[in-house]
Amino acid sequence: MRLRRRALIAAVLLAIFVIACTLFNLEGMRATYFAEQAESCGALAFGVGGLLNTTDEAQRAADCFTRAASGCRAAVLTAGITNTDSGGSYWFLVETPLSPLGACEIAARWDGRSNHASSGGVAACQSVARQPGALRFRGCGPQGDISLPITHGSYLAW
Repeated sequence: MRLRRRALIAAVLLAIFVIACTLFNLEGMRATYFAEQAESCGALAFGVGGLLNTTDEAQRAADCFTRAASGCRAAVLTAGITNTDSGGSYWFLVETPLSPLGACEIAARWDGRSNHASSGGVAACQSVARQPGALRFRGCGPQGDISLPITHGSYLAW
């Protein structure tokens, strides 16, 4: 009886979460949920010299993410940036619909830091596309367009 009650409580809490995300489009909550549940497409690292991963690693990560986006499968791709006086982390997510009325979404979550300040946020992106030398995210809220290079030594652009 106790196990059945716990299962019912868990189901009700999950339903409330899904309804809240659907009705209020709480992108931060959705991003956290999908970051924990999604297939990992890998991690890209950028430094002063540009992309630190090999071109093969970066292109496999980009292919994984674009396949997940086109098939609407939950996936996450991370990118870490380290410079002499600043750095940051990005999580790019494919978020599957939380309800029959929902749609597949691409989201970006970021955490930036410098010697003077830090910032962070989450925003839905309009689209993602694999280009010959980059994975390009368009219309990601205040971050705008973000282009992740996928060739060794290339630099981030946004």
